[in-house]
Formats: sequence, C-alpha cells, structure tokens
Amino acid sequence: MTALTDPLTEEQRLLLDIAWTTFVEHESFPNFFHVAYRMRRRLSHDSPPATVKSPLGACG
Repeated sequence: MTALTDPLTEEQRLLLDIAWTTFVEHESFPNFFHVAYRMRRRLSHDSPPATVKSPLGACG
C-alpha cells in the first residue's frame, strides 16, 4: 500500500491527467471505460493497476 505523500507512478500521473483534462473539457468526470481506453492507447497496456491504487478506481 502506498501513502498519500508517495510520488505518483507514470500510470497514476497519466490517470489523473486524463481525468482532469476530461473534467475541464466536459465539466464531468470520465467513466472507467473512457479512462481505460485512453490509457491503453498511451501506455499500450491495461489500466487497472493505476486505477486500483487511486480514488478514481473506486468509482468504476
């Protein structure tokens, strides 16, 4: 388990960037499928490891 003060991983930074950018552009947070799709495109692997470790992972 990581602490809130630990530095973010590359995947976590990307997750937050996708969520925040979508929120700013559309005034609503993206759903899991949108985030997973964008992360797969950027990182060429699935997103669950990053989403499980972040608060957005609980939203689904």
